[in-house]
Amino acid sequence: MAQTAPDSGKPTAPEIIVTGRFIASGAASATKQNVSTLETPFSVSAYTGDFMKAVQTTQVADLYRYMTGLQKAGSTGYDITLRGFSTTANDRNTVMVDGLPGLSVRFGSPPTVGTEHVEVVKGAASLLYGSVQPGGFVNMITKKPSAIASTEISARGTVGGSSRASRVQGGDLALDSTGALTGDGALLYRFVAQGSTDNYFRDRQYERGLYLAPSLTWHIGASSSLMLQVEYRKVKTSYANVYLLAPSLAGGTSVGWLAPYNTNYSSPTDNLREEGLTESLTFTHDFGRAVKWTVALRNVDHIDTASAFDISGYNKKDTTFSTLDLRARGQHNYRSYAFADTYLTIKGDTGPINHRLIVGASIGKEVDDFTRLQYCQINSPDKPNADATCNPTSAQYTISVQHPDFSGIPPLSYFGAGALSPKNRSRSYGINVDKGAYISDLITWLPQLKTTLGLRYATANQTQYANLLQAPPVPGDTQVSNSAVLPQAGLIYQPTKHLSFYASYSTSFSPVPGGTQDVNGNFNFKPTRGTGYEVGAKTELGHGLLTATLALFRIDQTNIIVPSTSTACSTGSCSQQIGAARSRGIELEFTARPLPGWSLIGGWAHTLARVTQNNDPASGPIPGGAMPNAPEDAVHLWSRYDFSAGALKNLGLGIGYSYTGARIAYTPTAALPTPFTVPSYTVVDLGVYYTFNEHLQGTLKVNNLFDQYYYASGNVVSGMVNVIPGTPRTIMANLSYRL
Repeated sequence: MAQTAPDSGKPTAPEIIVTGRFIASGAASATKQNVSTLETPFSVSAYTGDFMKAVQTTQVADLYRYMTGLQKAGSTGYDITLRGFSTTANDRNTVMVDGLPGLSVRFGSPPTVGTEHVEVVKGAASLLYGSVQPGGFVNMITKKPSAIASTEISARGTVGGSSRASRVQGGDLALDSTGALTGDGALLYRFVAQGSTDNYFRDRQYERGLYLAPSLTWHIGASSSLMLQVEYRKVKTSYANVYLLAPSLAGGTSVGWLAPYNTNYSSPTDNLREEGLTESLTFTHDFGRAVKWTVALRNVDHIDTASAFDISGYNKKDTTFSTLDLRARGQHNYRSYAFADTYLTIKGDTGPINHRLIVGASIGKEVDDFTRLQYCQINSPDKPNADATCNPTSAQYTISVQHPDFSGIPPLSYFGAGALSPKNRSRSYGINVDKGAYISDLITWLPQLKTTLGLRYATANQTQYANLLQAPPVPGDTQVSNSAVLPQAGLIYQPTKHLSFYASYSTSFSPVPGGTQDVNGNFNFKPTRGTGYEVGAKTELGHGLLTATLALFRIDQTNIIVPSTSTACSTGSCSQQIGAARSRGIELEFTARPLPGWSLIGGWAHTLARVTQNNDPASGPIPGGAMPNAPEDAVHLWSRYDFSAGALKNLGLGIGYSYTGARIAYTPTAALPTPFTVPSYTVVDLGVYYTFNEHLQGTLKVNNLFDQYYYASGNVVSGMVNVIPGTPRTIMANLSYRL
């Protein structure tokens, strides 16, 4: 992990986790050092294990609506909107693991069972981490071996809580065990495992998962330690290239066009399989005299395969937009990530001035190997001769938008592989190599006055082969090299030890991820650049009884990537690069413990994210238009109270409230001047906690207590508006037993 090691070689409790607090007083992700948030001139939050237990979710992504400025923006673990800027499933740096990129699976969110806590860094934060989007990133801090022996077994059961959720049924079994393997505590272990099976509220929607995460820590004497972590994850789930659909029309459409809430456009045999293996190695050495060295390595191998029918678009011969065209698809994707980060942290004085210096370098390689084994556009009234190489007859097939029925559709094996071309059946291959060197210094001029200065030099080399199944040269083959100098600066003024004011300037640099393509199936994008400005105030009172951060920010991004609204996108999700965008806003986040046993967390984000420049007036977004999936206002509050005496002793009650304002699925263009609006929504959750004894605890969680209809996000797929419905009321019970 790319985090600073403890001061000694002996195991200690993590400094930033404080029992009963929902947000910790420090977050190493912002500086790679153990610096309190009051001394950090950026917005960063460390959401503790107590917060995760209170909200009680099975996936990290389900925590997002109780995090300030962060929203889910799609179906994968990488799809988020942070401070108005959205990321995609191809952006590996959106969600990091212990400071390095690469999740073990791409489509599903990481399980909370292996996560110690979650840190969110906001703003253009490329200085220490290289390629990140200007809105920031999520950093999952995994569970590590501990010298304190502990074994916990837990079981979960989930059922639907309304007629809309009648299909919901599932559960999991999990194990978390840690302790010392040797009497002197030099060798520690941890083993986390989970098996899960879930049926969700949409027709034929399911997930079967296996998660295994063994780890070892070796304390090599008093000054050095070596930690090895392995994670294996295997998931089988129903396939879905779209959710609920509406046409994209010049006059606009609305949620009134959408099919019933539980509609699924996948056939009963469609499936998606994922398998991922990660290995992480962390070495730390304390040279003494306040000099430490950290080396962090992470390797990820990931495979996903799909065998399914795609929805390729509306049947254009049907002017009522009631039927959909189909494509037979077989897909095999391989991804590998190999990243290394090494740095020295040095504490020292030059006269009366104190320095906390970090000097480091990083290198990373991503390999993407995507093969379309089958890519057959099926004949329809709209496309009567779609692809003669794979349609065995002239028969035409479509399915209904409102009531999809695959009983009259031949199986996938009936159709052939499809014609060879970069836009159809093909094998694309990409190699992306990132390198960087960085230096940062937190300087204390006076007890009340600190500054931070930093600089990174980054290079990115990308090679993309459009179709290895054809003899070269193939149009679309691309080689791109880019570099950037990325400065960062900050000022902190602390009139008291409980209050600080700050201002900061930061930059970001992010080559467009491999696998991104335009409407012609080509990769021809420039890196996106970001510049962030932020001022704010932070306070911490009563040893964590109240903490709060108020931030005002502006982020400018150039060469931005947005979803293409063109119906010419035959490959599913296409992108286009336009001029620039700006996000301005204000955020307030707080955590409080007003009474013994009572914990609160709340936040408000007001964000105005707008396109400011368009390089393609014919098809690009209109300047002044809002960015997709970026609500102007979002509010959340979670409260938990644990009774410590009387008849209700050992009982805890929690209630959560989250409001998300209206968003748009795509920014208006000249051809589509009226955007599709995803309505605002409010969701209330309820939690009941009970401690039976020192070993056994139980939780009952009701998600979406009032069973609100809502839509979580929207985007554009093959020229269609694609909207993801929110989960109706579900009831989850969890029992955990600690040996």
